[in-house]
Amino acid sequence: MHRNINLREQTVRKWVRILWVLLIAGGLLFYLYNRQYFTQEAIAAFLLQYRQQVWLVYFSICILRGLFLLPSTPFLFAGILIFRDSPLLLFGIFMFSILVVAAFIYYAAGYLRFSALSAAPKLQRIQQGLQGKQGFWLILGWAFMPFTPTDLICYAAGLLRIRFWRCMLPLLLGEAVICALYIINGRLMLS
Repeated sequence: MHRNINLREQTVRKWVRILWVLLIAGGLLFYLYNRQYFTQEAIAAFLLQYRQQVWLVYFSICILRGLFLLPSTPFLFAGILIFRDSPLLLFGIFMFSILVVAAFIYYAAGYLRFSALSAAPKLQRIQQGLQGKQGFWLILGWAFMPFTPTDLICYAAGLLRIRFWRCMLPLLLGEAVICALYIINGRLMLS
């Protein structure tokens, strides 16, 4: 009986992995072939169609962005264009979306366990760094760098089963600094 449940769970994990990879691949292909829809102006124009629910729509799009592993910077810049008068609210909503996506990837890594990705040399180096005493600073620096895939560090931390807040705290601190700088500089450029 126990073997049957384990086999069923492995089958479910396999199909969830396949579905997620297909969604990511589809999202990436759509992104690559339709880049004109992912500029900050196009995202802002789309969001402005939903004036009454704009914050909820913006938050939902930021979550979907993360589930498809798309870069977050154009979405933050779109938020700067739309929410010029509410930078603190924009910051809070964007940071909350980063937390939700990071938590999803962290827990999905523990559940899905992509074996091919687990053996990747880059991921192995990240895992070694996370296990050391400098793990906090590695995550903080990684999150602060503008062009590093934050999702990869969440995945590595989830695979290693690093305590959730030991990963999320430096991640959110680094992201908070870079997002605040983007929002402040974006507002200065628009004024």
